Amino acid sequence: MDTPHSFLWDYEVRNMAYLKLPARAPKYRSARNHNEFVCRMKEYMPRSVFIERILKALESHFSVKPINLEAVDGSHMAGYVHFTRLLSKQELEAAMTSVLESRALCG
Repeated sequence: MDTPHSFLWDYEVRNMAYLKLPARAPKYRSARNHNEFVCRMKEYMPRSVFIERILKALESHFSVKPINLEAVDGSHMAGYVHFTRLLSKQELEAAMTSVLESRALCG
């Protein structure tokens, strides 16, 4: 079974509680929660080494070339506003009501 993998440079331990256990998990996981096997990459190598190794791995499968981000035309991003924010209690309640109503309609 293919399992997803992620590299976490750093993370807040308290945020791991929001992650759900996958429906299908590899045997090595043994139903452990994320805190029991996730680690911070920054504890094992400097950022520069991490980036260098990621680039080497990518270059073994893809054609990778550096670009100047200032030279990238951002017109395709016009109108896209990327942000994260906390939802208010009212927004959360409205979202939950909507989910429950959708489930009731579906059956």
